Amino acid sequence: MNESITLKSTSLNSAIADDIVLRLNENTRLIFRPLVVNNPNYPAECVKGHFIYQRKLKATEWEDTKTISLTNLKAGDGISFELKSKELFTLIKHLAPLYKIHKAHGVLFGEHEFILTSQNLANVLKQIMSQPSNIYSLLNNYGEKLLVDNFKWLAKNAGNPEIVSKILGMDVSELNEIDSLIGVARIRNALDLWEKESSNADEDFWQRCFCERPWILCHATSFPVIFIKGKAYVGGKSIDNLNGNVIDFLYKNKLTENSVLIEIKTPATHLLNKKYRNNSYSISEELSGGINQLLSYRDSLMKESANLLQKSQEDLKVYYPRCILLIGNFSKEIDSEEKRFSFESFRGELKNVEVITFDELFARIDHITNIIENKMD
Repeated sequence: MNESITLKSTSLNSAIADDIVLRLNENTRLIFRPLVVNNPNYPAECVKGHFIYQRKLKATEWEDTKTISLTNLKAGDGISFELKSKELFTLIKHLAPLYKIHKAHGVLFGEHEFILTSQNLANVLKQIMSQPSNIYSLLNNYGEKLLVDNFKWLAKNAGNPEIVSKILGMDVSELNEIDSLIGVARIRNALDLWEKESSNADEDFWQRCFCERPWILCHATSFPVIFIKGKAYVGGKSIDNLNGNVIDFLYKNKLTENSVLIEIKTPATHLLNKKYRNNSYSISEELSGGINQLLSYRDSLMKESANLLQKSQEDLKVYYPRCILLIGNFSKEIDSEEKRFSFESFRGELKNVEVITFDELFARIDHITNIIENKMD
């Protein structure tokens, strides 16, 4: 089996995997091209694909052969397709990890590599131990999934120190040190992303960003929360099944299980409008509209919670849902005392919606990282 599997998203609900070579001759080969998909009706049935014959063009290039449509077969015609026992075994062996990857992560946006062998895990961890700064290059080259997934696998065996010792040749104290390094590096990568994309006005980009890193939005609250779902339906459809309310992110309080609704805009979304009078500024349409949107979602969820929760497998409560609006960039836009007063006075008077700016959110994360790294002044 390959030491790794690469998945590259083709949409928000599908990702193509590496071709599986089943039969290889000098100038032709038979492959299976897997596609991992989100199947809402049958989640376990998450892999499909195509058998493809290919011809060699150059030393390392293969071309798909012309396809035959089965719909063009005449009465009495048919096609027999045989897989030898070794080929079928190869196919099953390579497809099995795809089901496990989807069960753990669903379809991830972008390109991700998943390491399959414990030997690779040992090598990666030893690289980190030899030089802690290696973790940043590993994360940049392969993404945080490489390390996080391996640690999830390792956690299943960590209860037996002898197993860990034999696999990695490390003691538990060394593993704890690596775990801390990975946690900090993961946060630093998110901060690097913010520094690079702080002017990005694409709401879909931020939706994908937080779907892939739901832990970031956990820092938008003052209490521990658990990520439930992105783009969650919270009711509100009319009699003709139209105009349903879909919140960007649904979390719940880890202790009370009370629901938390988080709506996001972008860092480029304006917080204030033009100067009104007496050195005060009016609130932007985007900010006031986002607040009303959140309140509408909360009202819809509270009214339809009995029906919605009955169909859900989540242990979620709708006592008095907390609402958070992530919007704008305080540091870039609020450049005067008058603007600061207008913005803070407005959000300070809000009762049911907490307004947080993007730079405030990432500043919280940076603050926590500094505490971990013992860099506080």
